[in-house]
Amino acid sequence: MKEEIAYSLYCEKNKSLIVDEYGFQSFEKKRLYLPPRVTSSYMLHFVVKGEGTLTLEQDKYPLKKGALFLCPIDVKLTYHSSQDNPYTYYWINFHGEEAKTLLAQMGLSRENPV
Repeated sequence: MKEEIAYSLYCEKNKSLIVDEYGFQSFEKKRLYLPPRVTSSYMLHFVVKGEGTLTLEQDKYPLKKGALFLCPIDVKLTYHSSQDNPYTYYWINFHGEEAKTLLAQMGLSRENPV
């Protein structure tokens, strides 16, 4: 069973950081594989259960419970859940002038996505 909850919003008042979407996703014994893509918004995921893998270009990063991972803009990426221990995560997509500053304060970047 796959469970997903997603919301979209756009805030005109504060253009320095704009939340595009946020949600929750859970997988049970089903592997999710997203084809490689390039995004125009930053994506943050917080894994609350299970395991998976993030791939940025050719670099692979293991994901497990408690991991916060970044899908940066303008980078070919994919991520997928483990078949034996599928993950559950919360996610948020955002962009704007302050996005890079916020991510730097969190210690996240293309070079350090997890």
